[in-house]
Amino acid sequence: MPSTEHFDHVIVGAGTAGCVLAARLSADPGRRILLLEAGGRPSWLLVALPGMSQFLRHRPTDWRLRTTPQPGLDDRALHVPRGRMIGGSGAMNTLIHLHGHDADFDDWAAAGCAGWSAAELRPYAERALRGADDIGLDVALPAETSQVWQTWIAAAEACGLARNAAFGGADLDGVGLYPVAVARGRRHHTAAGYLNPARGRPGLVVRADTEVTTLILDGDRVTGLTCVRRGVSQTISADEVILAAGAIGSPHILLRSGIGPPAGLKAAGVPVRHGLPGVGANLHDHVMVPLVWRALKPVTMTPRVRNGKVAWDFLRALMGRGPLTVPTPACGGFARLGSDADRPDVQWHVVNGWLPDIDEVPDPSKVHGFTVLPGLVQPHSRGSVRLDPRDPFAAPLIDPALLSDPRDGQILADAIELTGRIVSAAPFEGLRGPLIQPEQWPTDGPARLAHARRRATTIYHPVGTCRMGIDDGAVVDPTLKVRGLTGLRVIDASIMPRITTVNTNGPTIAIAEKGADLIRGGSNGG
Repeated sequence: MPSTEHFDHVIVGAGTAGCVLAARLSADPGRRILLLEAGGRPSWLLVALPGMSQFLRHRPTDWRLRTTPQPGLDDRALHVPRGRMIGGSGAMNTLIHLHGHDADFDDWAAAGCAGWSAAELRPYAERALRGADDIGLDVALPAETSQVWQTWIAAAEACGLARNAAFGGADLDGVGLYPVAVARGRRHHTAAGYLNPARGRPGLVVRADTEVTTLILDGDRVTGLTCVRRGVSQTISADEVILAAGAIGSPHILLRSGIGPPAGLKAAGVPVRHGLPGVGANLHDHVMVPLVWRALKPVTMTPRVRNGKVAWDFLRALMGRGPLTVPTPACGGFARLGSDADRPDVQWHVVNGWLPDIDEVPDPSKVHGFTVLPGLVQPHSRGSVRLDPRDPFAAPLIDPALLSDPRDGQILADAIELTGRIVSAAPFEGLRGPLIQPEQWPTDGPARLAHARRRATTIYHPVGTCRMGIDDGAVVDPTLKVRGLTGLRVIDASIMPRITTVNTNGPTIAIAEKGADLIRGGSNGG
């Protein structure tokens, strides 16, 4: 089909990175930018209120992906929520905005990724905060707190952990409230903070409900893509295509376009257009385990749906106040449990409610309860995203291989033990009720590991599947161009060589800010 349109840059994915790229690149009136999104425009109410994020899962706003059965988690297959809407996964996450430990980025630079050290990336993290051009995010500590959060901080301090008021740079250790991207009680993801202020620019075209099928190659150059918009196939040409579809979507598009490991492509019946063994490899994610206690005081959120108080919460939220204007796990902290840890290897998320399964909507019939989720943030396990050999255009095979490395299980078991000590500390007396999950507290390492295998889930931070580097296994080079091809870059969380210690949304924004600078400072992908 002949192309009827041409753009300087086509950005695939209007999620966290794609919205940043669209805003920054369209600031140049000489560029014509097309931003494509497979999903649509989500419900304003569900997206706007920070406390409603989990109601966007398992709906058309979610790709509704699942992992393959995980041997390290008792062969359970896990839900992998990924945003299918304008705003992407950033429109359904918990809005915690952290940048990362300095060592995270210095490791990238030491592995050959010139320009990606902590000092070099920090200006891009700072650029993510809304500036004089009115583009960027509003980030601050939660406007409201809870008795559960206050008690957690006091109990952790009683157990020897320090209070941390900033969680920045090389100083992540300790407990406290997390900075969140909330503006006047509303979710401030990159669609709101970046894309919306840029929408009136004449050079920017945004199209929702448009799914990219394959990239078009002419020899070693990507010249455009094919897509389907509301049932109609289209071909679009571009000087440069930028994949910003995330750690699952970006490698999937490359693979079904014939860019990836030759053996895997051939097994799925896809002609090899460009052999690149690293595409889809190096998948890894943070892992956490929900631990739930009953609360002896009526201070938690869960029963409010049942007793009708949630209607009052909605009214207050519309005025920018109340618990629904605050992300549910905006409290926690970091600690080092590994004997040789040079940065935290454990993170906590503390939820002011009953949440035995972080992926499920809480049952409003339950009693007051609170949830503490210790998580592994420096995983050693590595998995993959692959084509389904039965149908390369079906959902990919997602195998993060969680807890396949025994070191990960040991750290997670130790994190459960420390969490129990904190919740047993004196400040929780009078608030801590009977244990709900697990029913019996695991008293030794094997029992704690067994519980982790039964109940652990990911923190929804997949990264690494289009790894940046200079070796043969890398997918993109330090300028984020796909190795061996011209006219194609990947700019999203998939390029991380190693996951950041913190929640990945903030670092992904910094990656996109730097990526935009790389494009503006160089040629159009050549």
